[in-house]
Amino acid sequence: MRESKRILLWCMTLSLVLFGADLTFAATTGKISGTVRDAQGQPLPGANVVVKGMRLGATTDAEGIYFILTVPPGLHTLTASLVGYGTISQTDVKVAVDLTTTVDFALEEIALQATELIVIAERPPVEPDKTTSKYIMGSEDIESLPIIRSVSELLALQPGVLPEGNDMIRGTGAADVTYYIDGIPIVTTDGVGAFDRFQFQNTSAVQELTILTGGWEAEYGNAQAGIINLVTREAGENYSGRLEYKFDPSGKKHWGNDVYDAPQFRDNLKWGDAAWENETDPETGQTIHQRIDYTDAAGHFIEANLSGPLTPDAGLFVSTRFDRSSRSFPSSSSHTPGNTRNTVKLNYNMSDNVKFKLGGFYHWSKGWNNGTSLGRSATAGAIRGLGDGGRNVFLPEGSSAGRFTDSESLIYVSLTHTLSPKTFYEAKISRSFSKQDTSDIPAATQPLRRDAAGYFNLSRDVRAYEISARARYNVKFDISSQITRGHLVKTGIDFTYSDAWAFGEIGENESRRVVAFYSKDGASDGNFQRGINPFQWGLYLQDKMEFSGMIVNAGVRLDGFHNGEKGSAVPSFETSPMYNKLRHFRNAPRADADAKIAFSPRLGVSHPITAASTIRFFYGRFYKFPNLWTMNRQVWVGSFPDIDINDNGQIDPEERFNDLGKENQIGVGNMATPPEKTTSFEVGTDWNVVSDYTLSLTAYYKTVDNQLSTGTTGGETTIWQDPGTGRTEQIRVNLSIRYEDIKGIELGFQKRFSNNFAFQTSFNAQWLSGGRAGGAGDRFFPDSTWVAAGNYWLGYEIRNGQEVPIPLTQDELREIGSKANQLLRDIQAGGGPSKGAAGPNEHFLAAIEKEPGIWAITPILSELNIGGIRGRDRTAFGSVAFLYRTPSDWGPMVGEAGLFGNIQANMIYRMQTGSRFEYSLPEGGVEERNEPLRTWVDLNAQKTFYGLGDRFGVTLFVETYNLFNQKDRRVNNFDYIQWGLRRPVPTDQLYRDFGDPNDRAFLGSPRQVHLGLRLSF
Repeated sequence: MRESKRILLWCMTLSLVLFGADLTFAATTGKISGTVRDAQGQPLPGANVVVKGMRLGATTDAEGIYFILTVPPGLHTLTASLVGYGTISQTDVKVAVDLTTTVDFALEEIALQATELIVIAERPPVEPDKTTSKYIMGSEDIESLPIIRSVSELLALQPGVLPEGNDMIRGTGAADVTYYIDGIPIVTTDGVGAFDRFQFQNTSAVQELTILTGGWEAEYGNAQAGIINLVTREAGENYSGRLEYKFDPSGKKHWGNDVYDAPQFRDNLKWGDAAWENETDPETGQTIHQRIDYTDAAGHFIEANLSGPLTPDAGLFVSTRFDRSSRSFPSSSSHTPGNTRNTVKLNYNMSDNVKFKLGGFYHWSKGWNNGTSLGRSATAGAIRGLGDGGRNVFLPEGSSAGRFTDSESLIYVSLTHTLSPKTFYEAKISRSFSKQDTSDIPAATQPLRRDAAGYFNLSRDVRAYEISARARYNVKFDISSQITRGHLVKTGIDFTYSDAWAFGEIGENESRRVVAFYSKDGASDGNFQRGINPFQWGLYLQDKMEFSGMIVNAGVRLDGFHNGEKGSAVPSFETSPMYNKLRHFRNAPRADADAKIAFSPRLGVSHPITAASTIRFFYGRFYKFPNLWTMNRQVWVGSFPDIDINDNGQIDPEERFNDLGKENQIGVGNMATPPEKTTSFEVGTDWNVVSDYTLSLTAYYKTVDNQLSTGTTGGETTIWQDPGTGRTEQIRVNLSIRYEDIKGIELGFQKRFSNNFAFQTSFNAQWLSGGRAGGAGDRFFPDSTWVAAGNYWLGYEIRNGQEVPIPLTQDELREIGSKANQLLRDIQAGGGPSKGAAGPNEHFLAAIEKEPGIWAITPILSELNIGGIRGRDRTAFGSVAFLYRTPSDWGPMVGEAGLFGNIQANMIYRMQTGSRFEYSLPEGGVEERNEPLRTWVDLNAQKTFYGLGDRFGVTLFVETYNLFNQKDRRVNNFDYIQWGLRRPVPTDQLYRDFGDPNDRAFLGSPRQVHLGLRLSF
């Protein structure tokens, strides 16, 4: 009882201190604990245990127990000593983020000074304190998979993660995954699109990668699908470096014929016809039908890193990468445009108890705009390639839609202060910045032009682009304390402030354009490049309780989000006669968004059954706050050009896009969008079957609520019922009425490296269902009080160069007010239930609190519909990664090494069932079926030569992608369902005349072989 009161008092006091500090960080360190005993098994108090090369250590207590906090992930050497006893060092002690590594020592009593005894630490076969599905890859694991060069590909090898490399976890989209880099959350919810998936870290810069798929501790927030916690490398005591170059030979990199002889064009290719071959563009004079040898370009890849001490107390790590890949098809250029990814980390030990870090990354890329924006396409005639059904294949190099430049950056400072052997805190300040920029954008989209035969497109100006600037400032403070032997308590608070704007425009043709944006005050002054300023915060408290036979991770988290921007008081005002133009909507009534608060309990329990097996349970609730684009987006459509309203001979800033009106195909923002919610439960076991073989099995279920109805480019139809015109005008508004239920089984089976080989296997079987439930498609209308208050009018007039509303006459006020009240009475007479009483497929009537006098009818939906999840519902998927490595002295000796020594082979097999699709039965009705199974295998083989006492290495490698040249086609037609046929039937006349028009419609690419060289020291 006394200990319980002590824990409660400590937690309450610490929480109050943190609230006052006005400063969570994702864990970036682990913990080492154990006992030191003598040869007879008696505890040795006062023994010193230190981590070699670091200012970390502890002294054992009266029972010989010690623990060391803030240990960086990776392999370490631990040394134990005591006066009168021998010194023992244990090497290869593996520490992982958020986990406890147990290392015990048995010291021999000596009379005289003896030499140090060094032993290799035995890693536990299973992690007894793992209370949820957690998969960890250290730098040594990543280096054993040299064919993998992206974080997303590393993730795809873990159980529960789809092998395609799109970061989809347990059937939930990648937009719901949150990334942490050195404890800093990477914000991906403020871009122009629904999601800017972060995957840009160099693999050689990763010290440890942790993937949480089923649940996570309370310190992690704002995520539904999973957490990716990445800790970057930092400099050690010695200098080290690596340089890798990979060469991709030229050749055809797609299935089927050369594009310029493709069956899809049928008889529209007229090679040998002199008139067709020599036809010129009447505007440019250039020959139209020209082949380009797109198979002649070779690719190049370079990645390098360097690290080492700057002073005895400071070190620096830097990493850079450049990728100049060749194109698989004709494109705007023969290679991928300029790009670079860079990481840097400076670590400085200010004292034995204080550590300072300065780190970050900078990624940059450029390229050609492809003629798409806002989910719309005007690619015809914009950029060379297979767009518009292949009709763009003869366009000139470059793009008539201009260029883009994208950049991502992060800079942070971190201070870790160890207050005592039991308590430390970490404070971090960071700034991340994302920018999309463009150049050479045409003034307008020109009419489509084609060659004399009217088939292939000619170049034309296309105005389609997206620009944005999004800065985030984050302050975090976290404190951890081993307050008793069995309780490690952590608590923290974080605060993120944003300054963000985004804008997109597309000229779909010469007379129609669409713009969408979010910016400060809805760009009321015509400036679309002023940022809105939302902020969010999170507070958590968790306790890791480690007892004999049970480990419990219990915690709670409280998150808040404040939009920081006013929005339309009524979601359908854009369609009313008062505000159905952008220039008018800027003056519409606006209201603040309500603060969004989320409370998340988390509980994980691990029960070690034996030293080689555990069973674990986890329950948790998780929230993801809305995308800024989803909440604040305005969408407008209209014609060129802008209108000079004040007749001053120019288009002023406030007159830009002033003739644009409502757009009813792209969903507009909705400030009332609630946070998406996931409730997850899982039960699993980890079992060291025998020797180095370990099995992990997990069964899970999660329910996902408050999902956007049709994504961020769609929405539910919302209506303005106008009493003056008698018309109903509609617009699409994003509503959170979709739900999903996901259940599955997750299997992992691995063998640690021994006897020259290792492997890792993952398999997932899952089932998804979902639908829509809740209020959808509001119908808004005013009553007579709102009309009489001067809020309603039907038109505008120009006065002194300004547009002003034309007020209603008294007769019009009475007539329109009467119509408005009659509509309200008719609805009330219809017996519609009040808010909260409506059931499925009914509706409720309610007044709008933020705009008194406006009413809304809300239908209540309840329907099963999986259309939105078919692309994510892969019934089964998995992978196998196999490693074989020969010892250095294998084979006839040549100098100090064996001829066949240090040879490594690394093979990766992946499989996944096809996406689900709806199939119409011949006898009527529909069923859900799956597209064909896809499999592919990649192989890396390499030989390393060492010199200077193994301090310098040269590695030659060859990599083969799609080793068995597997051809898997996406098929969802009748012939595939009925007969298993994946190609046209032999009696198809077009097939007989021209060949298979879908000869390139296979997944992946044919077998490709790359060569490379790696230098390391």
